[in-house]
Amino acid sequence: MDNTVLIAVITSISAFAGVLVTSKYTKNTQVALIQQQMKNLIEKVEKHNCLVERMYKIESKVTLLETRMDWEDKE
Repeated sequence: MDNTVLIAVITSISAFAGVLVTSKYTKNTQVALIQQQMKNLIEKVEKHNCLVERMYKIESKVTLLETRMDWEDKE
């Protein structure tokens, strides 16, 4: 009887240790994956912001050209 209880306790401790190690490894992997996804998202947002800035400049120039054309039409 004592051997059975001892084996059950050792098995339980081993299983618990295995769960802890696996949990820590999985957590580290998930954190690394999330960090990579955030980096990719930041790059996409920066590209989008550059496009928005460029479009704003283009729209300003178009507005200026339209204004000039209106002035030329009036003369």
